[in-house]
Amino acid sequence: MVAVLRCIIVAIAIVGAPVLGWSQTAAGTPVAAVSPSSLTFSALEVGRGTPSQSVTVSNSGDGQLRVTGVTLAGPAASDFSVFNGCRLVLSKNQRCVIAVGFKPSAAGTREAALNIATSDKALSVKLSGSVSSTAPKIAMSPATLSLGSVNVGSTGTAQKITLTNSGNAEFSLGGVRASGGDALDFQVKTTCESKLAAGKTCDINLTFAPKSPGDKSASITIAGEAIGSPATTKLSGTGVGSKLVASTLRLAYAEQANGTQSTPQSVTLSNGGNASLRFSKISLAGSHAADFIQSNTCNSNLAPGANCAVTVTYKPTAEGPKVASLSVTGNFGAAPFLIALFADGKKPMQGGLWRGKDPVSGKGMLALIAENGSSHYLREDGVQYFGASLISGEKLEAVLSVASIEAVQGSARISGAIKQGASIAAKLTYTPKSGSAQSGDLALAFDALYKKPSARDKVAGNFKTTGGATLNISASGVVFSQDAATGCVINGAVTLIDSRFNAYGLKLSFTSCKGSLSNLNTTTAFGLMTLDDSGKAPRIVMAAQTLRPGYAVSITADRQ
Repeated sequence: MVAVLRCIIVAIAIVGAPVLGWSQTAAGTPVAAVSPSSLTFSALEVGRGTPSQSVTVSNSGDGQLRVTGVTLAGPAASDFSVFNGCRLVLSKNQRCVIAVGFKPSAAGTREAALNIATSDKALSVKLSGSVSSTAPKIAMSPATLSLGSVNVGSTGTAQKITLTNSGNAEFSLGGVRASGGDALDFQVKTTCESKLAAGKTCDINLTFAPKSPGDKSASITIAGEAIGSPATTKLSGTGVGSKLVASTLRLAYAEQANGTQSTPQSVTLSNGGNASLRFSKISLAGSHAADFIQSNTCNSNLAPGANCAVTVTYKPTAEGPKVASLSVTGNFGAAPFLIALFADGKKPMQGGLWRGKDPVSGKGMLALIAENGSSHYLREDGVQYFGASLISGEKLEAVLSVASIEAVQGSARISGAIKQGASIAAKLTYTPKSGSAQSGDLALAFDALYKKPSARDKVAGNFKTTGGATLNISASGVVFSQDAATGCVINGAVTLIDSRFNAYGLKLSFTSCKGSLSNLNTTTAFGLMTLDDSGKAPRIVMAAQTLRPGYAVSITADRQ
């Protein structure tokens, strides 16, 4: 996964040009140069990759420079890999980056050359690598740890995991935390410091404090520059308690004449937990509660797996739109469980997936607008516009931030018209951190392929990027990936943000990243995801951005 992120990051890391709408001229002669002239790698063991290193190609001439080929040659060429970020034309004083990885197939000195063909002249970088004679070697025990059954809201007995460094060098480790979809149910305390000397051990103490009922799982993963990395212990436990599940979270009613009643609508309430559910109160709440009538078949106790029904009828006492809620309280949580009630045409914000071109840069653009107003516009070069949209009828207003792989680059506004299931016709205005604003007419067409219900099981499975990295999404929406070369671990979650069309919320966190991705460590990226099943294999498209340091992350991967 990280290899793909790295590939995308270097592929658009053009330095010295505006983020949007740069221009180039063909006059003059290019002058190509590469730096550094050599790279040296040290792997921990045979068959284990190292963090990538980069070389920079620059153009100091007046003409445009094109990199026409990037190849590896030499006796150990197959031990090296290349991620080519020099696919765009370079004007004067612009530069691009090529990342090189090393994974030795045998011990001893491994040598090769990186050959770069350009429209000016051929460039070459000497590559050498070897296997280190000293390295830390880590392991964790036990490999699996069950923390038993604990009541929701309580904390179980502490248990420990031991981390051992049996190598002949010191091991550097970052923060120790649980990862996975139920990570927040497992609490971690540790005696492990930032360095673990050769031949030493330290303890990781775990307690289980479930926040909801059911079987829970997570893991403790220690990754870094060490043999045996990543070392992992799988965690499990069972939360005991009741869980209220509703068949819907909203009921919508058409316009109704005063004094008349609508057709009743029902909500099924189920106990999805593993202990008896007790209702305290089922009632109507909100400023327009008097315009609705409710009745129910729910007794005071509901056994695990059982259900009951609440029926709500709309009976308006005055003209105009109405908003209220069905409030349910009981032993399933401290706060009331609310089901929204809308009447007289109050509908969710329209959303969808749209395609077209960014008028400022001319690049292809994919736009996701969710029911809650979250908006993400992903350009084909990885630049992202993200923020919120307000849709009223056919009027669209959006306030967005603009991010590239380096940092937040500016802001944007979109103002115009949106036609449900048809098109967006608006003015896009981009304002960079410095300099004058740029604008253009934005025309996007609705993609009917994505007008289908969302469900997390539709995006579950193993996906592989063009760089060969694997990403897994579980049926419950848990995202996991780890890069074999750098040890960078990506954990995350996919959520449903709009059940009416193919769009998902996305949250990704990064740990143990090295090299060009080290700035992503301890950060969290938020964004949107969709599933493109128009090709031979379903493909996920992810777009996310971090608040700090402001990186934009773009991921595409095909289901295996």
